[in-house]
Amino acid sequence: MLVDDSAVARHKVGAILCSLKCEVIEAKDGTEALSTLEKETSDLLILDINMPCVTSLDVLTQACSAASGHAHGRCRPEGRNESHFLACR
Repeated sequence: MLVDDSAVARHKVGAILCSLKCEVIEAKDGTEALSTLEKETSDLLILDINMPCVTSLDVLTQACSAASGHAHGRCRPEGRNESHFLACR
Protein backbone atom coordinates (compact mmCIF):
# COMPACT_ATOMS: atom_id res chain seq x y z
CA MET A 1 0.00 0.00 0.00
CA LEU A 2 1.23 3.45 -0.98
CA VAL A 3 0.05 6.29 1.27
CA ASP A 4 0.84 9.90 0.45
CA ASP A 5 -1.21 13.10 0.49
CA SER A 6 0.61 14.21 -2.68
CA ALA A 7 -1.02 12.87 -5.84
CA VAL A 8 2.22 13.51 -7.75
CA ALA A 9 4.26 11.43 -5.30
CA ARG A 10 1.69 8.61 -5.41
CA HIS A 11 1.78 8.67 -9.21
CA LYS A 12 5.59 8.59 -9.45
CA VAL A 13 6.17 5.93 -6.78
CA GLY A 14 3.17 3.93 -8.02
CA ALA A 15 4.59 3.93 -11.56
CA ILE A 16 7.88 2.54 -10.29
CA LEU A 17 6.13 -0.19 -8.31
CA CYS A 18 3.91 -1.09 -11.28
CA SER A 19 6.98 -1.37 -13.50
CA LEU A 20 8.22 -3.97 -11.01
CA LYS A 21 4.95 -5.89 -11.46
CA CYS A 22 3.64 -4.93 -8.02
CA GLU A 23 -0.06 -4.57 -7.36
CA VAL A 24 -0.40 -1.08 -5.89
CA ILE A 25 -3.15 0.01 -3.53
CA GLU A 26 -3.15 3.76 -2.97
CA ALA A 27 -4.50 5.92 -0.16
CA LYS A 28 -4.47 9.71 -0.09
CA ASP A 29 -4.09 9.97 3.68
CA GLY A 30 -3.82 8.00 6.91
CA THR A 31 -7.57 7.83 7.43
CA GLU A 32 -8.11 6.26 4.01
CA ALA A 33 -5.17 3.90 4.59
CA LEU A 34 -6.63 2.60 7.87
CA SER A 35 -10.05 2.15 6.27
CA THR A 36 -8.52 0.19 3.39
CA LEU A 37 -6.38 -1.94 5.72
CA GLU A 38 -9.54 -3.03 7.55
CA LYS A 39 -10.72 -4.64 4.29
CA GLU A 40 -7.48 -5.68 2.59
CA THR A 41 -4.04 -6.91 3.58
CA SER A 42 -0.79 -5.47 2.34
CA ASP A 43 2.69 -6.97 2.18
CA LEU A 44 4.37 -3.57 2.14
CA LEU A 45 3.43 -0.13 3.47
CA ILE A 46 5.07 2.92 1.93
CA LEU A 47 4.06 5.88 4.07
CA ASP A 48 4.62 9.60 3.67
CA ILE A 49 6.25 10.79 6.91
CA ASN A 50 4.37 14.12 6.98
CA MET A 51 0.63 13.52 6.62
CA PRO A 52 -2.18 15.60 8.12
CA CYS A 53 -4.64 14.19 10.68
CA VAL A 54 -3.74 10.50 10.98
CA THR A 55 0.06 10.40 10.80
CA SER A 56 2.24 7.72 9.24
CA LEU A 57 3.29 6.64 12.73
CA ASP A 58 -0.39 6.21 13.68
CA VAL A 59 -1.00 4.12 10.55
CA LEU A 60 2.07 1.99 11.20
CA THR A 61 1.18 1.48 14.86
CA GLN A 62 -2.35 0.34 14.02
CA ALA A 63 -1.16 -1.85 11.15
CA CYS A 64 1.37 -3.50 13.45
CA SER A 65 -1.30 -4.09 16.09
CA ALA A 66 -3.50 -5.76 13.50
CA ALA A 67 -0.58 -7.80 12.11
CA SER A 68 0.43 -9.05 15.57
CA GLY A 69 -2.43 -11.54 15.34
CA HIS A 70 -0.75 -13.18 12.35
CA ALA A 71 1.94 -15.80 12.77
CA HIS A 72 4.54 -13.78 10.84
CA GLY A 73 3.48 -10.25 11.76
CA ARG A 74 6.13 -8.01 13.26
CA CYS A 75 7.22 -4.39 13.14
CA ARG A 76 10.35 -2.78 14.43
CA PRO A 77 11.99 0.63 14.33
CA GLU A 78 15.18 1.00 12.33
CA GLY A 79 17.77 2.97 14.28
CA ARG A 80 16.88 5.59 16.82
CA ASN A 81 15.06 7.98 14.51
CA GLU A 82 11.34 7.49 15.13
CA SER A 83 10.54 8.59 11.56
CA HIS A 84 12.26 5.56 9.99
CA PHE A 85 10.50 2.25 10.41
CA LEU A 86 10.71 -1.14 8.79
CA ALA A 87 7.44 -3.07 8.84
CA CYS A 88 7.57 -6.77 8.13
CA ARG A 89 4.74 -9.23 7.75
